[in-house]
Amino acid sequence: MSDFVIDSVGPDRGPEIRRLMDLAFNDPRPFDPDEPRFDEGRVVGAFDGDRLLGTVMTYEFSQVFGGREVPCGGVAGVTVAPDARGRDLARRMLAESFVRMRDRGEVVSSLYPTTSLLYGGLGYGVAGEFAHRRVPLGAIGPAQPLAWSECDFGCHEMREIQRSEAARRDGWVLPSSSWWDHQTWRRSGPPSDRVFSWLGRRDDEPVAVVVYTYGEDERTLYDLRVQLLAGVDAPAVRSALSFLASNGSTAESLDTTVPGPILDITLARPELAKVESDWPWMLRIIDLEGAIAARGYPSGAVTIDLDVTDHVIDNNLGAWTLRVDEGVGSVVRGGDATVSVDIADLARIYAGADPRLLHSDGRLEGITSPQLDQLAGAFATRATLPIFF
Repeated sequence: MSDFVIDSVGPDRGPEIRRLMDLAFNDPRPFDPDEPRFDEGRVVGAFDGDRLLGTVMTYEFSQVFGGREVPCGGVAGVTVAPDARGRDLARRMLAESFVRMRDRGEVVSSLYPTTSLLYGGLGYGVAGEFAHRRVPLGAIGPAQPLAWSECDFGCHEMREIQRSEAARRDGWVLPSSSWWDHQTWRRSGPPSDRVFSWLGRRDDEPVAVVVYTYGEDERTLYDLRVQLLAGVDAPAVRSALSFLASNGSTAESLDTTVPGPILDITLARPELAKVESDWPWMLRIIDLEGAIAARGYPSGAVTIDLDVTDHVIDNNLGAWTLRVDEGVGSVVRGGDATVSVDIADLARIYAGADPRLLHSDGRLEGITSPQLDQLAGAFATRATLPIFF
């Protein structure tokens, strides 16, 4: 294992990265020299001599918690060559990625796990859902009509509408230009991979966007697979759904990752929406001090002396005093370390998990009932993350 080197992957390694992606995710697209490149240092690799054995890629995001934008590293493209697996390379690459995230000021990290055991062992905690729901078009009611026109994927208006909605939703990410560039490239393939992007205007102002493809359906000509649906307010989201429902003569349903709490408000018959699949997303605290300071909080207040366990990032280890009051949070070194907490459980609480449930499972040793209630109130949220990366 000591012969393997963990280091940055240069832009000249594009064909090797593409081959590893195919081996890991059955992604047979050939290497394209026009594919957007990650910024330097955002792709970490494992090397055996000159051979690239694995990768970890990190997008630059902001993730919303408590109504504030928290700098986040979005982990994607974790690959290891088949003949190099079982040698701890993924762990080593991710640990190096954590160092780089911290150096860049990315205080939390999010990902969609292929195996929660690996990422849980590295300090990630399950934070919320990424659910595909099948919505019969008959569940969508009438809405204020908008003026719709086709637009290019990733256009300025699309980015601004997505940002406007994400800024109001805990857990949602505000992607960087790099993410949009990658997604635009992905949608520039052959006609069979084409997507349709539409922009809705209210009084000449862009307020909603939908991006979808056509999928096969046994009973109708096709179904609608929605890749992005966003609006500046609930009526705009409802209008976007209504726009999709106009396909009712040839389609029967749509597939969407719009979270249940939003569909509950914007559908005429939300009981008809059914979860088809659910893939949880995970959160990790990279810089404990920075993460607690960056997010917003409800009106609750709490002061707790923590003893934090982190098996990967030493800077998070040890005794901290956590304080939240009047919407502001902080941790400072020291205190009595009366409450034991693992960094993964702290990430769960950060994303809105009920600490009382964790305590009932034998965690958060040393905490009192009043402190559990205070902690639950201070971090109360229902974080979701409907954009895959």
